[in-house]
Amino acid sequence: MSLLKIDTPYLDVIVDYEYNYTKSHTTLAVGRALTDGYLSFTAKTRIKDDVTGQVKTGIINIPKLKLMSDLSMVLG
Repeated sequence: MSLLKIDTPYLDVIVDYEYNYTKSHTTLAVGRALTDGYLSFTAKTRIKDDVTGQVKTGIINIPKLKLMSDLSMVLG
């Protein structure tokens, strides 16, 4: 484990992180042949308020979503 401590406030820092995953994984592909209809999409994200600087939880909800191309996810 590496620790990066930066004592200067309001400093823009870019960290390039790379990790070789050696355990098994499953690739899940959802394509148009499997889903001819519609899907729903719900997700949570964290948003920082521009005025107060407070981090809030944002919920994205798309009740009717149609895939225009294949969707590929790697789980593991």
